[in-house]
Amino acid sequence: MRHFATITLKHIRHGTIHPVYPNYDEFNYVIAGIEIGGKKTLLDASSNLPFGKLPIKYINGKGWQVDKEKKGWVDLKNDSKHSITSMINFEITEQNLKVEIMQQNKDYAGFSKIDEVNELSDEEFKEKLTSDFIDFEVSDIETSNKGYSKPISLKYSLLKENEEADFIYIQPILMGTITENPFTRESRNSPIDFAYKQSYLVVVKVNIPEGYNVELPESSIINLPDGAGQFRFIAKQLGNVVNIQSKLSISKNFFSSSDYLHIKEFYDLVSAKKKELIVLEKVYRIIRIIPRIFNNVSRTRFFIIG
Repeated sequence: MRHFATITLKHIRHGTIHPVYPNYDEFNYVIAGIEIGGKKTLLDASSNLPFGKLPIKYINGKGWQVDKEKKGWVDLKNDSKHSITSMINFEITEQNLKVEIMQQNKDYAGFSKIDEVNELSDEEFKEKLTSDFIDFEVSDIETSNKGYSKPISLKYSLLKENEEADFIYIQPILMGTITENPFTRESRNSPIDFAYKQSYLVVVKVNIPEGYNVELPESSIINLPDGAGQFRFIAKQLGNVVNIQSKLSISKNFFSSSDYLHIKEFYDLVSAKKKELIVLEKVYRIIRIIPRIFNNVSRTRFFIIG
Protein backbone atom coordinates (compact mmCIF):
# COMPACT_ATOMS: atom_id res chain seq x y z
CA MET A 1 0.00 0.00 0.00
CA ARG A 2 1.26 3.46 -0.88
CA HIS A 3 0.80 6.63 1.11
CA PHE A 4 1.77 10.12 -0.11
CA ALA A 5 2.30 13.11 2.18
CA THR A 6 3.67 16.64 2.29
CA ILE A 7 6.58 17.30 4.65
CA THR A 8 7.60 20.79 5.71
CA LEU A 9 11.03 21.60 7.13
CA LYS A 10 13.57 24.33 7.84
CA HIS A 11 16.63 25.21 5.73
CA ILE A 12 19.84 24.26 7.53
CA ARG A 13 21.19 27.84 7.37
CA HIS A 14 18.34 29.01 9.61
CA GLY A 15 18.99 26.63 12.49
CA THR A 16 16.85 23.73 13.72
CA ILE A 17 13.21 23.54 14.74
CA HIS A 18 12.42 23.07 18.43
CA PRO A 19 11.01 19.52 18.75
CA VAL A 20 8.61 20.39 21.59
CA TYR A 21 7.60 23.99 20.81
CA PRO A 22 7.90 24.40 17.04
CA ASN A 23 7.02 27.78 15.57
CA TYR A 24 4.91 27.71 12.40
CA ASP A 25 6.88 30.62 10.94
CA GLU A 26 10.15 28.65 11.14
CA PHE A 27 9.14 26.18 8.42
CA ASN A 28 10.37 27.48 5.06
CA TYR A 29 10.57 24.55 2.63
CA VAL A 30 8.39 21.67 1.45
CA ILE A 31 9.27 18.20 0.17
CA ALA A 32 7.24 15.10 -0.61
CA GLY A 33 7.17 11.77 1.16
CA ILE A 34 6.03 8.41 -0.14
CA GLU A 35 5.58 5.34 2.05
CA ILE A 36 5.57 1.90 0.43
CA GLY A 37 5.43 -1.25 2.53
CA GLY A 38 6.29 0.66 5.70
CA LYS A 39 9.41 2.29 4.19
CA LYS A 40 9.39 6.05 3.77
CA THR A 41 11.22 7.77 0.88
CA LEU A 42 11.77 11.54 0.84
CA LEU A 43 11.69 13.43 -2.46
CA ASP A 44 12.74 16.92 -3.54
CA ALA A 45 11.53 17.93 -7.01
CA SER A 46 14.12 20.72 -7.32
CA SER A 47 17.11 18.37 -6.86
CA ASN A 48 19.13 16.42 -9.44
CA LEU A 49 20.28 13.89 -6.83
CA PRO A 50 19.26 10.22 -7.12
CA PHE A 51 15.77 9.11 -6.11
CA GLY A 52 15.26 9.42 -2.37
CA LYS A 53 18.26 11.68 -1.70
CA LEU A 54 17.74 15.17 -0.30
CA PRO A 55 20.23 18.02 -0.77
CA ILE A 56 22.39 18.50 2.31
CA LYS A 57 20.87 21.93 2.99
CA TYR A 58 17.53 20.22 3.76
CA ILE A 59 18.82 17.36 5.93
CA ASN A 60 18.21 19.37 9.05
CA GLY A 61 17.00 17.30 11.98
CA LYS A 62 13.31 16.53 11.57
CA GLY A 63 10.49 17.73 9.34
CA TRP A 64 6.76 17.78 10.03
CA GLN A 65 4.49 15.52 7.99
CA VAL A 66 1.33 17.44 7.13
CA ASP A 67 -1.30 14.70 6.94
CA LYS A 68 -4.66 14.05 8.59
CA GLU A 69 -3.98 10.35 9.10
CA LYS A 70 -0.23 10.21 9.77
CA LYS A 71 0.88 13.61 10.96
CA GLY A 72 4.04 13.90 13.02
CA TRP A 73 7.82 14.29 12.94
CA VAL A 74 9.86 12.68 10.17
CA ASP A 75 13.60 11.96 10.36
CA LEU A 76 15.11 13.81 7.39
CA LYS A 77 18.40 11.91 7.55
CA ASN A 78 16.65 8.71 6.41
CA ASP A 79 19.83 6.60 6.79
CA SER A 80 22.00 9.08 4.84
CA LYS A 81 25.64 8.04 4.36
CA HIS A 82 28.96 9.62 3.46
CA SER A 83 31.72 7.23 2.35
CA ILE A 84 35.27 7.74 1.06
CA THR A 85 37.71 4.93 0.21
CA SER A 86 41.29 5.84 -0.72
CA MET A 87 44.20 3.72 -1.96
CA ILE A 88 47.65 5.33 -1.63
CA ASN A 89 50.79 3.70 -3.06
CA PHE A 90 54.27 5.10 -2.29
CA GLU A 91 57.35 4.38 -4.41
CA ILE A 92 60.63 5.67 -2.93
CA THR A 93 64.07 6.25 -4.39
CA GLU A 94 66.95 8.27 -2.98
CA GLN A 95 66.00 11.05 -5.38
CA ASN A 96 62.19 11.06 -5.47
CA LEU A 97 59.01 10.17 -3.67
CA LYS A 98 56.22 9.13 -6.06
CA VAL A 99 52.66 8.62 -4.89
CA GLU A 100 49.78 7.03 -6.81
CA ILE A 101 46.32 7.81 -5.43
CA MET A 102 42.94 6.26 -6.23
CA GLN A 103 39.85 7.45 -4.40
CA GLN A 104 36.18 6.50 -4.57
CA ASN A 105 33.53 8.84 -3.17
CA LYS A 106 30.08 7.36 -2.51
CA ASP A 107 26.71 8.70 -1.41
CA TYR A 108 26.94 12.28 -0.09
CA ALA A 109 30.74 12.28 -0.37
CA GLY A 110 30.25 11.48 -4.04
CA PHE A 111 27.59 14.14 -4.56
CA SER A 112 29.80 16.90 -3.14
CA LYS A 113 32.87 15.74 -5.11
CA ILE A 114 30.84 15.59 -8.36
CA ASP A 115 29.63 19.16 -7.71
CA GLU A 116 33.24 20.25 -7.19
CA VAL A 117 34.44 18.56 -10.41
CA ASN A 118 31.55 19.98 -12.46
CA GLU A 119 31.96 23.52 -11.13
CA LEU A 120 35.69 23.73 -11.96
CA SER A 121 37.52 23.54 -15.25
CA ASP A 122 40.22 20.88 -15.63
CA GLU A 123 42.90 23.47 -14.96
CA GLU A 124 41.07 24.86 -11.91
CA PHE A 125 40.60 21.36 -10.50
CA LYS A 126 44.32 20.68 -10.91
CA GLU A 127 45.10 23.96 -9.13
CA LYS A 128 42.78 22.88 -6.30
CA LEU A 129 44.63 19.56 -5.92
CA THR A 130 47.97 21.36 -6.11
CA SER A 131 46.91 23.61 -3.23
CA ASP A 132 46.00 20.50 -1.21
CA PHE A 133 49.47 18.99 -1.82
CA ILE A 134 51.74 22.03 -1.79
CA ASP A 135 54.96 19.99 -1.51
CA PHE A 136 54.16 17.84 -4.55
CA GLU A 137 53.83 18.13 -8.30
CA VAL A 138 50.38 16.85 -9.35
CA SER A 139 49.85 15.03 -12.66
CA ASP A 140 47.81 12.36 -14.52
CA ILE A 141 44.43 13.43 -13.13
CA GLU A 142 41.50 11.22 -14.12
CA THR A 143 37.83 11.23 -13.06
CA SER A 144 35.44 8.35 -13.73
CA ASN A 145 32.16 10.22 -14.21
CA LYS A 146 30.42 13.53 -13.61
CA GLY A 147 26.89 12.34 -12.88
CA TYR A 148 25.08 11.53 -9.64
CA SER A 149 23.91 8.05 -10.66
CA LYS A 150 27.01 6.21 -9.36
CA PRO A 151 30.09 6.87 -7.19
CA ILE A 152 32.85 9.05 -8.59
CA SER A 153 36.43 7.75 -8.74
CA LEU A 154 39.54 9.92 -8.90
CA LYS A 155 43.09 8.99 -9.89
CA TYR A 156 46.20 11.17 -9.82
CA SER A 157 49.94 11.08 -9.22
CA LEU A 158 52.17 13.09 -6.88
CA LEU A 159 55.92 13.61 -7.12
CA LYS A 160 58.51 15.41 -5.02
CA GLU A 161 62.25 15.32 -4.54
CA ASN A 162 63.80 13.81 -1.42
CA GLU A 163 65.87 16.58 0.10
CA GLU A 164 67.95 14.25 2.27
CA ALA A 165 68.71 10.62 1.43
CA ASP A 166 69.87 9.66 4.95
CA PHE A 167 66.42 10.22 6.46
CA ILE A 168 63.15 10.10 4.52
CA TYR A 169 59.95 11.17 6.28
CA ILE A 170 56.59 10.01 4.93
CA GLN A 171 53.15 11.07 6.07
CA PRO A 172 51.17 7.99 4.99
CA ILE A 173 47.66 9.41 5.46
CA LEU A 174 47.91 12.23 2.93
CA MET A 175 44.18 12.56 2.31
CA GLY A 176 40.84 10.78 2.37
CA THR A 177 39.86 11.47 5.98
CA ILE A 178 39.78 14.18 8.63
CA THR A 179 43.14 15.74 9.47
CA GLU A 180 42.03 18.53 11.82
CA ASN A 181 39.63 18.50 14.76
CA PRO A 182 36.57 20.61 13.87
CA PHE A 183 35.57 20.74 17.55
CA THR A 184 37.88 23.27 19.15
CA ARG A 185 35.77 24.88 21.88
CA GLU A 186 36.23 23.78 25.46
CA SER A 187 32.49 23.30 25.96
CA ARG A 188 29.25 23.26 23.96
CA ASN A 189 25.64 23.78 24.95
CA SER A 190 23.97 22.72 21.70
CA PRO A 191 23.81 19.15 20.32
CA ILE A 192 25.99 17.86 17.48
CA ASP A 193 23.82 16.93 14.51
CA PHE A 194 25.61 15.21 11.62
CA ALA A 195 23.70 15.05 8.33
CA TYR A 196 24.85 11.49 7.67
CA LYS A 197 26.73 8.48 8.99
CA GLN A 198 30.40 8.62 7.98
CA SER A 199 33.02 6.15 6.79
CA TYR A 200 36.61 6.96 5.80
CA LEU A 201 38.86 4.07 4.74
CA VAL A 202 42.48 4.67 3.71
CA VAL A 203 44.68 1.78 2.57
CA VAL A 204 48.39 2.59 2.22
CA LYS A 205 51.22 0.60 0.66
CA VAL A 206 54.81 1.78 0.94
CA ASN A 207 57.56 -0.01 -0.99
CA ILE A 208 60.78 0.43 1.01
CA PRO A 209 64.03 0.58 -1.01
CA GLU A 210 66.98 -1.58 -0.02
CA GLY A 211 69.30 -0.22 2.64
CA TYR A 212 66.84 1.54 4.95
CA ASN A 213 65.64 0.85 8.47
CA VAL A 214 61.98 1.66 9.05
CA GLU A 215 60.23 3.20 12.05
CA LEU A 216 56.43 2.88 11.96
CA PRO A 217 53.67 4.67 13.86
CA GLU A 218 52.09 2.50 16.54
CA SER A 219 48.83 0.72 15.75
CA SER A 220 45.86 1.87 17.80
CA ILE A 221 42.09 1.59 18.17
CA ILE A 222 40.01 4.48 19.56
CA ASN A 223 36.31 4.08 20.41
CA LEU A 224 33.48 6.45 21.17
CA PRO A 225 31.14 5.41 24.00
CA ASP A 226 28.17 3.14 23.18
CA GLY A 227 29.59 2.11 19.80
CA ALA A 228 28.87 5.52 18.28
CA GLY A 229 32.20 5.63 16.42
CA GLN A 230 35.55 3.98 16.03
CA PHE A 231 38.98 4.75 14.61
CA ARG A 232 41.34 1.89 13.69
CA PHE A 233 44.95 2.47 12.65
CA ILE A 234 46.92 -0.69 11.85
CA ALA A 235 50.54 -0.50 10.62
CA LYS A 236 52.55 -3.58 9.64
CA GLN A 237 55.79 -4.34 7.81
CA LEU A 238 56.39 -7.48 5.80
CA GLY A 239 59.82 -7.56 4.22
CA ASN A 240 60.30 -4.38 2.20
CA VAL A 241 56.60 -3.51 2.16
CA VAL A 242 54.73 -1.43 4.76
CA ASN A 243 50.93 -1.74 4.85
CA ILE A 244 48.73 0.69 6.76
CA GLN A 245 44.97 0.62 7.10
CA SER A 246 43.14 3.56 8.63
CA LYS A 247 39.37 3.44 9.12
CA LEU A 248 37.21 6.09 10.76
CA SER A 249 33.52 5.31 11.26
CA ILE A 250 30.84 7.52 12.81
CA SER A 251 27.74 5.36 13.08
CA LYS A 252 25.54 7.84 14.91
CA ASN A 253 24.02 11.06 13.56
CA PHE A 254 23.01 12.89 16.70
CA PHE A 255 24.99 13.58 19.87
CA SER A 256 23.75 15.56 22.87
CA SER A 257 25.79 18.37 24.36
CA SER A 258 26.78 16.03 27.22
CA ASP A 259 28.64 13.92 24.62
CA TYR A 260 30.72 16.88 23.44
CA LEU A 261 33.87 16.25 25.48
CA HIS A 262 33.96 12.63 24.30
CA ILE A 263 33.60 13.77 20.66
CA LYS A 264 36.27 16.46 21.08
CA GLU A 265 38.77 14.05 22.65
CA PHE A 266 38.03 11.42 19.98
CA TYR A 267 38.73 13.86 17.13
CA ASP A 268 41.83 15.17 18.93
CA LEU A 269 43.29 11.66 19.09
CA VAL A 270 42.30 10.84 15.49
CA SER A 271 43.73 14.03 13.99
CA ALA A 272 46.98 13.61 15.95
CA LYS A 273 47.33 10.01 14.71
CA LYS A 274 46.90 11.14 11.10
CA LYS A 275 49.98 13.36 11.40
CA GLU A 276 52.34 10.59 12.54
CA LEU A 277 55.18 9.74 10.16
CA ILE A 278 56.98 6.75 8.76
CA VAL A 279 60.73 7.34 9.18
CA LEU A 280 63.27 5.72 6.85
CA GLU A 281 66.91 5.81 7.97
CA LYS A 282 69.72 4.99 5.56
CA VAL A 283 71.89 2.08 6.76
CA TYR A 284 75.61 2.27 6.06
CA ARG A 285 77.81 -0.84 6.11
CA ILE A 286 81.37 -0.50 7.42
CA ILE A 287 83.73 -2.92 5.72
CA ARG A 288 87.09 -3.69 7.32
CA ILE A 289 89.99 -4.36 4.99
CA ILE A 290 92.54 -7.05 5.95
CA PRO A 291 95.58 -5.28 7.41
CA ARG A 292 98.77 -5.12 5.40
CA ILE A 293 102.29 -4.40 6.58
CA PHE A 294 103.98 -1.28 5.21
CA ASN A 295 107.46 -0.52 6.55
CA ASN A 296 106.80 -2.70 9.59
CA VAL A 297 103.59 -0.69 10.36
CA SER A 298 100.23 -2.45 10.38
CA ARG A 299 97.49 -0.36 8.74
CA THR A 300 93.79 -1.12 8.61
CA ARG A 301 91.50 0.73 6.21
CA PHE A 302 87.75 1.19 6.70
CA PHE A 303 85.32 2.14 4.00
CA ILE A 304 81.74 3.27 4.52
CA ILE A 305 79.52 1.88 1.80
CA GLY A 306 75.94 2.93 1.30
